[in-house]
Amino acid sequence: DSAEEHLQKALSISTRVADKRLRIVPRYEFGAIQWTRGDLDSARMHFIQALSDAESFNDERSLALGHNGLGLIALCKGKSAEARKYFTDAITIAERHGLMGRYVVSATNLVEIYHLTGNLRKGMELADKVVASARAAHHLYGTAMGLRYRALMLVDVGRVAEARENAEESLRIQLELGNEEEALTARVSLIRSLLAAGELNEAQPILDATLAMLESYDSEGYGRVVHVWQARIHALRGETALAHEQLDRAAELTGRKWPHQQVRVLLNSARTHKLLGRPDMAVTLAEQGLEIADNAGFRYYAMRARQILIDNLEDPERCARHLRVARSLARSLSANLSRDDSASFMARQSLPGLTRK
Repeated sequence: DSAEEHLQKALSISTRVADKRLRIVPRYEFGAIQWTRGDLDSARMHFIQALSDAESFNDERSLALGHNGLGLIALCKGKSAEARKYFTDAITIAERHGLMGRYVVSATNLVEIYHLTGNLRKGMELADKVVASARAAHHLYGTAMGLRYRALMLVDVGRVAEARENAEESLRIQLELGNEEEALTARVSLIRSLLAAGELNEAQPILDATLAMLESYDSEGYGRVVHVWQARIHALRGETALAHEQLDRAAELTGRKWPHQQVRVLLNSARTHKLLGRPDMAVTLAEQGLEIADNAGFRYYAMRARQILIDNLEDPERCARHLRVARSLARSLSANLSRDDSASFMARQSLPGLTRK
């Protein structure tokens, strides 16, 4: 609330000074606050105003802000192609003017799009580029963000030990910078790496710390995912009542049911219900996740949803259909990876008869 009050004052002052370009950044930042609250319509209005002002005053450097903001709105509405275009435009402008901070934000947002849509090679390459560019510029925040998103892609291709190292370094830097919101998301990345490696005991204290931070610092809508991860660990330990309690807590959380977070919640919940001996519920949730993934073009999650359905469906014809599509998706997603990454990715997929490079 304090930040919003300061931005409102800044906007009010900027409308009265001679240089109207001074209102562009406050407009964008005000929109960003609305985005963190899950108010996409209000956020979009402010991002459009910031972009319009930048265009009116021919302020190309500020165009990156508007493009990034509208890319975020498109991402949170499941419009992958539109988001990719906005983020790409923002990156181009930021690179042209040497705006490292704005470049890092838009580039890591684009890595997220590549992850969701299964463009693994481009995601890896861009994450590598962000880390290298930020380190060369001694930009600590950019380095931490690049490492977090590199960890995201590394888990996708099955390099989980390296993913853990990247996530740990990202967390260390964010804590050093005192950036609590990004420390939370770095912890989320670390938990994902540890769960992928089957390191439940090591994941637990990170989960505990993350759960304690959600109410104050979860601007990206990871709360329900984290609660479902905790439920999954309880289920793996045979702690049925505790698992159901965490699933209930995840269901109680409202707001920010954006497609890219909703699909994660649904698929992780489906896996947890499978562990709890409820395959019918796992199928229902996986089908809901598949519908979201297909509608939004999230090919990576469409493949993962079909894998869950294969494991839980009793109808052999439906299983065979999902298996054919999942195999096709896996081969497509791995097509442009290096030989080693392709082999690692294929090894991570539980798809019978899947040919590996």
